[in-house]
Amino acid sequence: MNNIGEVLQAISIGLIVAYFFLNTYRVVKCIELCKECLAILRQRAGIKDIELAKSLYKKVYLVISKAYHAINDNTNAIKYEENILQVYRETGEKLAEYDLSFDLAKMYFHQSKFANAKELWEKALQIGTEIGDRVGEASCYLNLGAVYKSVGEYHKAREYIEKSLVINKEIGDRNGEATCYGNLGAVYGSVNEHHKAKEHLRKSLAISKEIGDRNIVAYCYRNLGILCQSIGEYEKAREHLEKSLVISKEIGDRNGEATCYGNLGILYQSVGEYDKARKLLEKSLEMKKEIYQV
Repeated sequence: MNNIGEVLQAISIGLIVAYFFLNTYRVVKCIELCKECLAILRQRAGIKDIELAKSLYKKVYLVISKAYHAINDNTNAIKYEENILQVYRETGEKLAEYDLSFDLAKMYFHQSKFANAKELWEKALQIGTEIGDRVGEASCYLNLGAVYKSVGEYHKAREYIEKSLVINKEIGDRNGEATCYGNLGAVYGSVNEHHKAKEHLRKSLAISKEIGDRNIVAYCYRNLGILCQSIGEYEKAREHLEKSLVISKEIGDRNGEATCYGNLGILYQSVGEYDKARKLLEKSLEMKKEIYQV
């Protein structure tokens, strides 16, 4: 290809066909075509219009990352989304960088790549603060708290979740407030401050009941059950876990349901009811296999 016009035409046609492949579930073909488009762009590394080159790269990266997501190849999806993020930074697209940083951080967190997640949420927090997005700012603090909890830095976890709580109270986000109390309860539980853990989980439970968020209600009952079990209050633990199980079934939360079966199994094992424990643990395992297609 000897000129920019030919490159533009080839990439444009390539992207149209790639989208067609993606939308008709021919994902491998889509990925192959996107890689051909990238090869063409690299061959034309001397494109004088730098902004045009970046725009073309960004479009191809977007399609190929969607294709990898479609086949649950999150490692490659993240790789290309990191490339998109770099283009956003170079072109000064702050809002796009903000949104993608947040999404990428979540993916890294679910892969237990906590350092990567922390870096991206810190960047998102910086942008959110700059643009005055209080909801996003609160969410970043909450997620950073989750990162610190995951790596055992409980003091920092509490510090960040409390910052999120303050903002949620200021903006009147009751759902965010309930979520923060629930997370603080989990942090206090991790350091065996059982009284404070119960206190915060009950606050979360009260608010979530008030606003009708049954996901958080189920979460609170489940964590109260685990907490009661850890201090030997087995009957209360069973009551809380069974309440969580009922709600999880009613709202169709299969993962929550499986987790409750597992927790109840561990509870019955603790009190020597091994037959019940085995049945519940087997049920939990079977559901987890179905959910994650193991």
